[in-house]
Amino acid sequence: MNTLITVLVLVGAPALGVYLWVRLGNSEQGERYLKQRMQGPFVPLDKDNK
Repeated sequence: MNTLITVLVLVGAPALGVYLWVRLGNSEQGERYLKQRMQGPFVPLDKDNK
């Protein structure tokens, strides 16, 4: 019985993590987070830096 519980936890926890990551990544907030993470925040340049 302990082996069954261990196998379920070892297989179920990563599967649940991947499911939640995909689910949150495809939401509107997840897309915004991924876009900002790839592009970085917008910082306007000063006239002196041009």
